Parts: sequence; C-alpha cells; structure tokens
Amino acid sequence: MKKELTMIAMLFGAMLGFTGCGGDDDNGGSDSPVTYEDSRITTVIPAQYLSELSKHITIYDGVTPPSIEGVYIMSPAKLIYDSYNAQGIDEFSDAYFNFYSQNTTNNTISLMESGGSTGTGSGALISGKGNNFTIYLNMSGTNHGYTYKTATLITGTKTSSGIKDMRYAFIMLENNDYEEKYIMKPGRYRIIGDGDGMSETTTWPQSAKAFGKDFAIADF
Repeated sequence: MKKELTMIAMLFGAMLGFTGCGGDDDNGGSDSPVTYEDSRITTVIPAQYLSELSKHITIYDGVTPPSIEGVYIMSPAKLIYDSYNAQGIDEFSDAYFNFYSQNTTNNTISLMESGGSTGTGSGALISGKGNNFTIYLNMSGTNHGYTYKTATLITGTKTSSGIKDMRYAFIMLENNDYEEKYIMKPGRYRIIGDGDGMSETTTWPQSAKAFGKDFAIADF
C-alpha cells in the first residue's frame, strides 16, 4: 500500500485502518541510557521518548553537526518501525526536505517538508559531529477538532550525494482525544526511512505543497 507521507498518515493512520507490513531497523540503536551535550534537546523531546527511540534509530549527539542546507528527496519512503502495531503502511509517496538558515553558533535550523497537512513548528535544534546529524522539532495542530502536540526527529549522515540512512520519526506527546477516536495515545510513534539508503540532493518541485512551510526557530 502506498500513501502520501503527511502528518495525518504518520500519526493518525492506525486510527483510519491502514494495514501492511512493518520492517526492522538496520540503522543501529542502543538500550543504553542517552545523555546529550546540548541540554535543550530534552526540552523539545522528553528524555524518556528519546531513550525509547534510540532502540530503533541512531541519535547523533554533539555540538558540531555538519552543514546540511539544501533540498533532498526521500525515495522510496518506507516504514521502518511502528511502535503501536507490527503492521502499518508499507510505502509512502516521495517526500522532499528543504533545510535552510542553519545557525552554526546556536545549532538551530529551519526546514520545509512536502505534504498536504497543516501545522506549526518550533524548537528546531540540530546536533551531531563529523558528517552525522539529528534534528529535533516540536509541532502542534488539530485533527477532527482535537488538538495535539508532537515531536519530530530527523537523522542521517551527510555525504557528497545527499543524506545517507535518513530517518524521519514522529512521536505523539499529548492530545485531548482521550478515547483515541482519531489520534493515537501519547508515547506512540512511527519511523520512516529511505528504502535505498540514500536521500539524494535535488531541487524543490514547483508542484510540492509545503507542510509547515517555515518551522519557526524557538527563542533559546
């Protein structure tokens, strides 16, 4: 099954009855406690969620991340891990990411992501060292009248061709859909990755819709 890579598909797909086969992550992970050089990270994504994510995705610590400004395409976009069900959406439509305004002093960054849903973002931090990086971002919005707050994590390795082993995770932090009619409960998450292991550099397509458009940088 193929579905457009949007916030709705990522976070609310299970409530809408999508099915398919999940996959195992081959991008590392650890059961060890996670600590961070930049203490602001845990204000964006709580430490307990980062610890859980680190079992299925590599989180790169450090305060000297590489410059990743540019546009990249994740294709084919594949389900890597689904925390609430071993089954989920197999494959998503191609997704474009535009990273810009990277601040190497404050380790902040802005981004656009192609998609069809709406929302606002803040707290876009970037960590890492060498060619490895991780981005941390808060988002909020509504679905069927219910409000929610999520965290987004993007990780990978910068190369001359693009971003290797790019991973894209959404975690539900809080919402007021207490009966789980449309929104999964807090603590659940999905991880999407590039199926061929390389998200190549490209240009932003004129036909792409901008999800979030300009993720605001918080006043850290």
